[in-house]
Amino acid sequence: MRLPELCDAINSVDDVIKYQKLLRMPSYVIARKQEKFWKVTEKIFVEELR
Repeated sequence: MRLPELCDAINSVDDVIKYQKLLRMPSYVIARKQEKFWKVTEKIFVEELR
């Protein structure tokens, strides 16, 4: 979340939709393909690049 101190327990898809504006998008996502699906191994945010 953009403000981790405001983090509530997100337990359902409805909660994610409710807090969508508070969630931040990663700048980069590192993933590896495992059989048919992709497994996200790391997410890099803008704050970590500085």
